[in-house]
Amino acid sequence: MDENGCNLSICDVSGLLQARYAFISGGKARNGSPLITFPDVPNFPNLSDTDYQKLVTYLTSVCAIHDADLGFVLIIDRRTAKWSTVRATLLKISTFFPGLIQLVFVVRPSGFFQKAISEVGYKFIKDEYKFRVVMCNSIEELHDYLDKDQLTDDLGGYIVYNHNIWIEHRSAIEKFSANTQIISHSLRELANKLTETELPNNVESTEALLNAQCSQRDDVKEDLASAVRQGETLLKCLKRPLSQGNDHGSYPDKVANVAALERLLVQLAETEKVFDSFWQKHELKLQQCLQLRKFEHEFRGLLLQIAKYEQKLSKIPETGESMMCCNELLIDLGKLECDAKEALLEAEKLESGGEHLIQTEHYALDSIRPKCIELRRMRCTFQEQLERKAEALHKSRDLHERIDKANKWCTQGIDLLATQQFERCHTSEACENGIAQLEQFINAAHDIHLNNPKEFHTVFETIVTSETKALVQQVLKRVEDVQVMLEKRKNTLKKIVERPTRVVQPVKPEPTVSAQEQQSLRSPPAAPSAESEVKRRWPGKKSRSTPKV
Repeated sequence: MDENGCNLSICDVSGLLQARYAFISGGKARNGSPLITFPDVPNFPNLSDTDYQKLVTYLTSVCAIHDADLGFVLIIDRRTAKWSTVRATLLKISTFFPGLIQLVFVVRPSGFFQKAISEVGYKFIKDEYKFRVVMCNSIEELHDYLDKDQLTDDLGGYIVYNHNIWIEHRSAIEKFSANTQIISHSLRELANKLTETELPNNVESTEALLNAQCSQRDDVKEDLASAVRQGETLLKCLKRPLSQGNDHGSYPDKVANVAALERLLVQLAETEKVFDSFWQKHELKLQQCLQLRKFEHEFRGLLLQIAKYEQKLSKIPETGESMMCCNELLIDLGKLECDAKEALLEAEKLESGGEHLIQTEHYALDSIRPKCIELRRMRCTFQEQLERKAEALHKSRDLHERIDKANKWCTQGIDLLATQQFERCHTSEACENGIAQLEQFINAAHDIHLNNPKEFHTVFETIVTSETKALVQQVLKRVEDVQVMLEKRKNTLKKIVERPTRVVQPVKPEPTVSAQEQQSLRSPPAAPSAESEVKRRWPGKKSRSTPKV
């Protein structure tokens, strides 16, 4: 179907065109109406009404719409015919014509007898037609109404018209038009098919769909480019001059064909523009779908990985049974943190990618935003649990380290009390040395933070369990007992140092006593030994042993 809505093609009327019953040369009347010429052919009366209707329908459809809306001017050349053929032609035209008729010019038969008959006959029929008929006795008289540059050479005009070439050009144009319609139909069908395609739910299917549809799009675009090249080549052929040497010659039929072809190329360009606009939106949707499927796939993978690391983290206790155990747990915790680092970085990267999709107004915002929130929550929760467990293990190791140091200090304190030779501290110098030794050992307790037993409860309250509570209490009690013993020994030695010196006064000679009695009188009363003191504090325990915890 052409731009005028005619379903006829040149193939349907090729025989009628070749018989040259009528043609449209591209010439126009002075008001711009297209001219249709019925040349002087002897076999026109043999043309059936059906063939006539097909012929004029096709010829009127060749013109541009805006030209056809002005109406048509018909030229009936019957210079060598009879008046009967003139009347038969007018009758056919009045019976059927698919457009508005502005005017009909009739070049009368040139024979004397036929001219006389036509003069008489026209007087009786001139009022029978709905259109105006102008009888011209010659082509010179026709030139009074129509310009020569709008008439073909057989009517004394300057239009260089070759009917066979016109048919050839029209055939090429209509073939190109049919190809254009096929391509336009293919583009519309492809657009509808792509629009109705359901988007897949996984990455592989989405990539396959995108590649398949891109391939379909490339195929159609290649057909479109091929059609454009064909049309441009045909346009160059139509613009080549048809003849040489005629200074007054014009080619309105060629101009009309060029205009028709240019209109087809414009339509093709508009069709391509519409499809490109559709494809741009559709491809964006496919790309966003692929981005969404990749985001969801990576999200599910990271969800499983982080859940696996959280499970491993939950199996690592927050406290150890000893300092060595705490060190081993901290090593395991560091290894887990190193293993999970890549997954956490991927989660952060994926969250950033999701935020970018949200900023670019992705069509699946409602699906992406909750997943970004979940990624942030999982990452922060795992990091917080990791840091909290590391802090608890460091405290637990510090606790066991202090317990070990406390036990060692208590053992050394008991050994010090047991090894001090109290019997030799009968002089001030010996007592002061013992006091200095005791103070130095007591001051060493500051290095292991044992000077304030309540500090144990303050620092380690959050990690002390029911199993370690009794152990901590026992250690604190032992530290306190050893401190009490050390302070008591120190106070005893201070008292000895502070004891006033005895003044020697003359006395009367006493009765003679034995050497053994003299020795017992000179020696001071013996103080309780360290071993007896330890036995009193921890009955049933040896003085050099360390209470096990």
